[in-house]
Amino acid sequence: MQTQTVPESVRRAVTGDVCAFEELYEAHRTRMFRYFYQHTSDQADSEELTQSFFVKLWRALPQFEDRGVPFVAWLYRMARNHLVDHYRSMRRRAAFSEPLENAEGRRDERATIDLQRCEDSLVLTHALEALRPKQREIVVLRFYAQLNTTEIATAMGMTEGAVRVQQTRALQAMRRELDREGVTR
Repeated sequence: MQTQTVPESVRRAVTGDVCAFEELYEAHRTRMFRYFYQHTSDQADSEELTQSFFVKLWRALPQFEDRGVPFVAWLYRMARNHLVDHYRSMRRRAAFSEPLENAEGRRDERATIDLQRCEDSLVLTHALEALRPKQREIVVLRFYAQLNTTEIATAMGMTEGAVRVQQTRALQAMRRELDREGVTR
């Protein structure tokens, strides 16, 4: 007997049930905000990303298929892709704009800091994307969804020991990728 990886509210939301989607929104809104905030460190940007993410989720739900992967893993994969799209669009805009200057002619430090944060997050996203899918999912569930080893093992059908080993290997692989990108410790 296969364990149910998709909550009933997801099954209903896939068919267009607005009430079920509202349940999903309430259940995951705070998590998604924290995820985006972790990458942007800006409340307004994180709120905007959260809202636009749920609009995108509503549109994507009809294509969702239960492939035995926990729904939360699919949700975070979508969130990661949404964040990457956001940073790509920011990078394109930054490439075509002049440095912002204040009334005294100095470069706007906030714009510089935001651009650096964007680049740092892209490097981290690339390091995450370089992982094998199972390792990436473990890192996302552990550090973004803040699930513990037992919860991850249950969600992924693995032993806790296997989760710990894969997590260690994933973090080592990410460190190597970050070193290749020139990110200092």
